Amino acid sequence: MAYFIFNNENSLVKIALNDADKNSLNLNLTAHNVEEVSQNDYNSFVFQESTIGYDGTTVTLSPIDYSVPPDSLFPDKTTQVFMDGDDLKVYLDSCVLPIAKQFLEVISDNSMYDSVQNYYEYLQNLDYSTITYPINYSWEKYCNDNGISFFHPLQIP
Repeated sequence: MAYFIFNNENSLVKIALNDADKNSLNLNLTAHNVEEVSQNDYNSFVFQESTIGYDGTTVTLSPIDYSVPPDSLFPDKTTQVFMDGDDLKVYLDSCVLPIAKQFLEVISDNSMYDSVQNYYEYLQNLDYSTITYPINYSWEKYCNDNGISFFHPLQIP
């Protein structure tokens, strides 16, 4: 089973693919709401196919409408589209790399350290020109579909 971890304001703060990853989050889990979810629900969120709602008791997933352009009036119902390498670089530089770098600088004895470091190094050396654009779905889905080991930003401890 996978996990969504919420704070006291019912905001999603972390996700975990399994028990080992959940226990590696460096998070006081007793101070958070840890909700067990199916692998399908987990993937739906990670691949930006659904948004998550949480009322303190129930996790609700709402499908994202890919037919609505991302610059519409409803950004929470659309997904990121990467038109070119610059778009992808902005996402990775602002959403993924800083979180991975912070983790790697602070916590070297975590069981996820080597995997996160490998992903970080992969991203640091990524040749954006080798990717076919546009990517009309999440970077994480792209990685999954192309056999690239990845971490969603909320997976990184």
